[in-house]
Amino acid sequence: MGEGDAVVANRDPRRPTEPPTPSSPAPHPSSSHTADSPRRASPASHRSSHHLSALSALLLLLSASLLDSAAGGKPQLLIARRPKEIAQLQLKELDKQRSQRMLSQLSKFIDSGAAPAYIAKVSAPTAGGKYERPGSPEELLQCLNDHQPQQTSTSWEQVIQDQHPYLKAVAAYWSRKTADVPLTLATQLSWNRKWQLKAMCRTWGGPIAAVLHMPVLIPRVTGRPNGTLDDIPPDTMKRALEKVAAFHARVEASQPCKMDLILLAEPYRDAKSLVLYPVNLLRNYARLMARTPLIGVIDVDLLVSASLHAAMVEPAAGERYVAEAEAAVAAAAAGRTGPAYSTGFARVEGMKERARALNISFPADGAEAQPGPAGRVAYVLPAFITKWGPVKFQVSLADTLVSQPKIVVQEEFTREHITRFDPESTGHRATNYSRWFGASQPYTVHWEDRYEPWVLVDRLGSTWADTRFRGYGKNKIVQVRALAYDGYDFKVHPSAFLVHRPHVASSSQTAHTRSASLGAHRKTTMYGKNLHLYNQINHEMLYGNYTVFVDPATAACRSKLSWWK
Repeated sequence: MGEGDAVVANRDPRRPTEPPTPSSPAPHPSSSHTADSPRRASPASHRSSHHLSALSALLLLLSASLLDSAAGGKPQLLIARRPKEIAQLQLKELDKQRSQRMLSQLSKFIDSGAAPAYIAKVSAPTAGGKYERPGSPEELLQCLNDHQPQQTSTSWEQVIQDQHPYLKAVAAYWSRKTADVPLTLATQLSWNRKWQLKAMCRTWGGPIAAVLHMPVLIPRVTGRPNGTLDDIPPDTMKRALEKVAAFHARVEASQPCKMDLILLAEPYRDAKSLVLYPVNLLRNYARLMARTPLIGVIDVDLLVSASLHAAMVEPAAGERYVAEAEAAVAAAAAGRTGPAYSTGFARVEGMKERARALNISFPADGAEAQPGPAGRVAYVLPAFITKWGPVKFQVSLADTLVSQPKIVVQEEFTREHITRFDPESTGHRATNYSRWFGASQPYTVHWEDRYEPWVLVDRLGSTWADTRFRGYGKNKIVQVRALAYDGYDFKVHPSAFLVHRPHVASSSQTAHTRSASLGAHRKTTMYGKNLHLYNQINHEMLYGNYTVFVDPATAACRSKLSWWK
């Protein structure tokens, strides 16, 4: 890790470091006493040295209170100092009650300006068991921050023009638990959806890679229309970090999941742009954090059934899933595409005849397109929504149902307490829910237009999310279509399922609905922009020249991170 890099970054690396002012000196343990400095230290120097000693002790105490629930190993605390020094302290087990008594004193000490501005907890780099590759949060944050575009803030015009946004990876909080299954749920969430992430953690006992998005309206927070994240008052950022650290510590101690979490700050130039949630970019960042052979890109408002963990936790079953993931990576390297029906080309009426007339090559059918095993499988998880009773009852039903066997799910379906996800559209029709209720083995379904299930795929070789989609609409339809375009066969998992947890519509969804009625075909609206992009990608796929559009950090880090090599 290079000089000045830390798990909590409190400066934009593109801006020059300002020298310390007399009112806010840059403390250094050796600043007053050196072998070449025989003169007596001043009282102020003694006070500075005393503050540093007190800080070290207080930091040790605080860290013990945050980390006492972690299992095994010697945790580390990394401190990002204002002059960009890094001090690494090896922590010892200390009395929890004593450390909590000191917490208020530490807070006052930090507020006084004598301490580093930002503190974040991370776990020591660990392999996480046989299913996870070794990795470290420092490596991830440094890679993400080193490959951000030269932007200062997000604006509506930049998004419409498909310019890459600038996001700052502020902090990382990694679990010290061990992965007992080969699957990581990769999810993303806005600042006000942490309660949904906690619910996801309650029902899934495996790894979760979560990206927490913190939008920052720069003119409002900094008082400067052309300000940057560096202009945010230190106390404001410190409070945000404390909230996230406390949230992660509670989940780590009380829930069965193994959650790795990163906090991303995105500066916005105007309030209008706040609805442009970077959903696909965050999905890619969550995937970058995952280190298991399989991933499931699952939205945070969905609960995963306990049956999925049970289907993978036995060693023999886990190894079978690992073997399938490795086969998918090998198939991608060999260029195998799978049968034509997977890509949906065979469903385009008269496409073959038109292709021949224009002397355009067309994907082969069946065995011709599949020399040897197809090797690329996307496991579909049937998804349900609650539909009966008040919202409080629906939330309770969702929380309960995911721990029940499939027969109970079928009973609730028959009683019309639940139904398939998005029942008014064709988005999940191809899953064939009637067949699923009686299935004991995976079964193949054919991709069809607008199909958008949640799936489990191999981490290393599967299709990435197109980061041009922001806000609400079309993002997952295109992602699933891209998997089909790349030759994945869709097989429905026979026992696992998802249940949606009800919530108030997001601001992005509300803006999508409004723009659909006011300016459906104007490219300058969220709805119009995403619809135009969707149609453009469909056309590119039809002629076989679609390439997934990803941001610079995703493009760089998927080849640079040690667990991606």
